[in-house]
Amino acid sequence: MSKNLLNQLVKTKKPAAATKPDRPSVDVPDVVLKAFERLVGANAVLEVAEARKEVEAGLVNEEMLDLFAESLFKFGSTPANPKLQTEHNGRPDMTGIFQVQNRFKFNIPEDVNGDTDITNRLVFALESVGMGKVDALKLVEGEIDAAPVVTLRPFGELVNGHYEGEGKNKTFVEASDAEKAVGQKLLEFVTGTSAEPLTEDERNIAVRIVENIKVKEGFLQRLKGYCATKDVLRGVLKVITPVHFVSHMKLGVSDTPEQRQARLKLIAADLIGSETVAAKKAA
Repeated sequence: MSKNLLNQLVKTKKPAAATKPDRPSVDVPDVVLKAFERLVGANAVLEVAEARKEVEAGLVNEEMLDLFAESLFKFGSTPANPKLQTEHNGRPDMTGIFQVQNRFKFNIPEDVNGDTDITNRLVFALESVGMGKVDALKLVEGEIDAAPVVTLRPFGELVNGHYEGEGKNKTFVEASDAEKAVGQKLLEFVTGTSAEPLTEDERNIAVRIVENIKVKEGFLQRLKGYCATKDVLRGVLKVITPVHFVSHMKLGVSDTPEQRQARLKLIAADLIGSETVAAKKAA
């Protein structure tokens, strides 16, 4: 009956998928195969370059965020995004901009001795990096909005079931009898049918509480006021980490196109050479 009520809410019904006929084969022309060879080669080089980029970006970002923290503690306000620049023969060579944004990631434990309260977990994480408990509590109370978001589970999930896992490991889990009973009552209410109120256990099934944690606007400008030392401030940024990265990277800004092309060949050779050495060591 729940599924019938659910169907009443659906205004349109998708037609059943037609059975696919046997798929004919495609003859791939030589011009495509040549392009495919170049594609595979470029992708192989890209994989090596991406691996190197990830390692080097990690080093640069970590050091630059520490310098950002030192400046923030020294001056009490967020510094301008610094420009990174190297020189060759007295002229600009490689350039980029280190950006720190007002978007944040949280590095906190899933629970503290079984306690899953967001505030307690965040205070624990801040204490773990050297901040006193009083200051940690002040920071969380003054700068963090951790009110959970309360929603109702989707009708289809209660009546039919839901998927668990990700990708190829995703499996369908059929709704339990208790979930179907809750879905039935909710659908009866929505469709105007006389429905009995949910019991406390049924409300627990119907309601979904989602963690929600946000940093208030202007947090970085006020951060120093909570930190006794620059090391504490640096530690806070390990827990409440602003999104940071190097952007606008350019190579050989003073080079001619021919000089830049020659340098790219040398860089690529160095990348492939380093990959070959690493592969031999791993063998």
